[in-house]
Amino acid sequence: MPMADDAEFEPIKPNKIKVTPDGFKSVLHDSGSTSASDLITHIEGAKWEVTFYIEVTTTDAGTSGKSLNIPAAYQSYKRIDRMELRVQDPLSTSMDTKINSATVTGSSLVYPGVVPNIGNLFVAKMGDGRYGVFQVTNVEAKTIYLNSAYLINYMLLKFLTEEDKKDFARKTVEEYVFVRAFMQYSRDPLVSKKDFERYGNLQNALSEIKRYYCDKFFASGRSTFLIPDQQPIVIDTYLVRFLLRILESGDHPVVSRCRSWTIGDAIDRDRSIWDAILDRNKTYLYTCFSRATPQSVSVLSGNNYSFTLRYSGISQFMMPIDREEYADNSRLLPISSSPGLVNKISDTKNLMGMLGDRLIDDSPFGQLPLITPFESLKGSYVVSEEFYTDMSATSSFEAMLSDYINNRPVDPDVLTTLVATYHGWGLLERFYYLPILMAVLKTEMVGISY
Repeated sequence: MPMADDAEFEPIKPNKIKVTPDGFKSVLHDSGSTSASDLITHIEGAKWEVTFYIEVTTTDAGTSGKSLNIPAAYQSYKRIDRMELRVQDPLSTSMDTKINSATVTGSSLVYPGVVPNIGNLFVAKMGDGRYGVFQVTNVEAKTIYLNSAYLINYMLLKFLTEEDKKDFARKTVEEYVFVRAFMQYSRDPLVSKKDFERYGNLQNALSEIKRYYCDKFFASGRSTFLIPDQQPIVIDTYLVRFLLRILESGDHPVVSRCRSWTIGDAIDRDRSIWDAILDRNKTYLYTCFSRATPQSVSVLSGNNYSFTLRYSGISQFMMPIDREEYADNSRLLPISSSPGLVNKISDTKNLMGMLGDRLIDDSPFGQLPLITPFESLKGSYVVSEEFYTDMSATSSFEAMLSDYINNRPVDPDVLTTLVATYHGWGLLERFYYLPILMAVLKTEMVGISY
């Protein structure tokens, strides 16, 4: 006899699997925007560099296509050099045996930032070494987003001739250069030809400034950058760490030899304006220290850590004011007794005279002096108190820095003027302002190459 009656147990019923119909779609809605920098990572295809011509049209007139017979008064182009297409369908030839004619067609993706139209033209090198004139025959937006890539179909109109070159040159009214790398920083990839050439000059100036700065301010005996003409010797460890972030070993031989000394865990973790510049984050300005003064290394902890500044042979360091709790208070030099930094005016020019006269014509910042002399900072660290408070600028340099930290375009006229005049600044202005200028130039020059 069984121990239990089978009738007492009900069979276990398996859970039903819910099958979702193929046509089911979620109602999830995302109202966020998609930046061009996100889109370009998904654009595939072989790179094809072309010269793109966008015909200037009115709202009630379409494109006219390529014709040598149309006068320049009735047909004009915007020319885009170094335009990048991503080939989807390579050039293919189809023959019409009835009329004994060949048609060459293809398709490519156009990066966001350029909106092509049917009838636009471009000149590109073909596989046999000749240059062809192509016309866009169809345009398809690949997304519904504001920043959209476009798929264009095109056909070969003719091979480029000298007459075509002259016709394009005569009818070109605006010239741009396509810089794809700008899209990664949410910048317009179309740069005017004038600004592109100016950026190229600034790129050369950046290399020169790096060499000049390392030659001028690197102390080989201490293997670090020291504040110039100070007795006793003073180091700004915050600035040294910033320099090691923006300089590379290939910029100058001393970069790989530069030593970054530590002060102490608490002080080293203090945020400074250099962090705001590196991260381009203005919120750091509200919490970072805004005043600093030279202090003796004897106030630092006596713990013998490797690379501790106290045992470096350097006499003083720039210490944030109101950070005395991190030091040995019995040895702390009172702020009122601190002599501050000594600034040596350039032997070649009078700094104050230059700054008083050097105003940028048609500057978007108005009639501001070029830079703020260190004597005018009144103890404020690197920039003015107004800049720390609400990013108000006391000079064109600070206005440029405000644009940079806020991720706004930096006026190339200001950069050009700063590059042209830095040799006439005082030593402290050069020591503290040139690293900022190098960081801005390095970012602004991304993607610029000749």
